[in-house]
Amino acid sequence: MGLRHNRMGGLTEIRTESGITLVELLAALLISAFIMVMASRIFLSGNLQFLQRTSESERLGELHRLKGMLQGALKTEVERCASGKLWLRQDDKEKELAVMVKEHFPNLTGSEFNCLEPSADAASLVEWKDRFQPALVEYRVILKQKNGKTDTLAGSWIK
Repeated sequence: MGLRHNRMGGLTEIRTESGITLVELLAALLISAFIMVMASRIFLSGNLQFLQRTSESERLGELHRLKGMLQGALKTEVERCASGKLWLRQDDKEKELAVMVKEHFPNLTGSEFNCLEPSADAASLVEWKDRFQPALVEYRVILKQKNGKTDTLAGSWIK
């Protein structure tokens, strides 16, 4: 601490501070805490978005694999098609397609197949009557996701 003369001729005490005050320390801590909170919120938001997109990508990949399996299986000979079920000829035996799919996709909860052929006048499609191979097979399969929701894959295959 030192003294100096002021304009009035009196002495004024001069403070020389070394260090920081409690208010400055609290302000610095508050600012750094705010920055840490904002950084963590940005990280958590980005991580959540990454997890959601990864889950969506896995879901779409599973549907794509299912579609490929169905279309590959439908290239073989159709043995029977009735009441929403479809049987294929494999190794001199008939095997239900839904059972084959369930072996690879245990989360399959439902399936429906319709086999169609051209009508006698070829103007429309009618239910297949076991003569030749069906001209068109329509399918609808339902998969249950991990979160309890379901995905429905619907499509058709022209023989």
